[in-house]
Amino acid sequence: MIKFFRKIRQKLLSENKFSKYLIYAIGEILLVVIGILIALSINNWNQDRENRVLEQYYLQRIIQDLETDINEINSVVKRGFGQVSTAVSMLNVMNVNTKEYISNLNKGPQNFTLAALEEFPRDTEALKASGKTFGRAQYGLWAGQEVDITFSTFNELLNNGKLDVISNLDIREKIIDHYNKILEIFDIQEHITESRQNHRSFLLSQNIPAIHSMKLENFMESLKDKKGYEIILKNYILGVSFGTEPFRNIISLNTEELIKEIESYLEEL
Repeated sequence: MIKFFRKIRQKLLSENKFSKYLIYAIGEILLVVIGILIALSINNWNQDRENRVLEQYYLQRIIQDLETDINEINSVVKRGFGQVSTAVSMLNVMNVNTKEYISNLNKGPQNFTLAALEEFPRDTEALKASGKTFGRAQYGLWAGQEVDITFSTFNELLNNGKLDVISNLDIREKIIDHYNKILEIFDIQEHITESRQNHRSFLLSQNIPAIHSMKLENFMESLKDKKGYEIILKNYILGVSFGTEPFRNIISLNTEELIKEIESYLEEL
């Protein structure tokens, strides 16, 4: 009987010892798991903080690019206004019915041309009277610039696969849509370049150089193909206004709006 109770006692002691080891082992495992979870949490927090810093960095660069684009667009539009206004004045000097011509233009080119005449009104009589006034105006038709959009930051985000660093999906999609829209209409600027090239080539074919001091009477005497030049000027107005109006009316407004939205979002970060 005594032996029997001793066996039971040893068994209980053995089981109790095993239970203690089991509890200890489970505790150790829990501590390891908790440590891993804390480490992962800290790592995720650090990664999220780094992403937010990176997000602010890229969005601020996007804003800088967009502001550069606005200045670029304004410069190109201003140059285009002056050239279109001059071309209309040249047609007026040649007794062409410019009101009828402008009224027959499509909406976009018509809006640009009317805005150009309002922004840079030309005095036709002054063109006739002063060689200096005419020469400078006519010289201004020879060359100009196209809109050069800044894609550097957007391309960097795209090429490095970092677009998702912009956590706000709405802002991210609007940035993508903005640059896609620019790419869709970017090639229409070929009309501007072609119009200027045709104008330059035509005058050179008439042996008329670009001279600041050229007087109207000398210009008209050298101009043998007046009807041809009328067509060139009309195409010049159409090409410059058609190629520039979307940037003035659509892209410029969209750019300003996007800047405001990004700035508002940055204030919340």
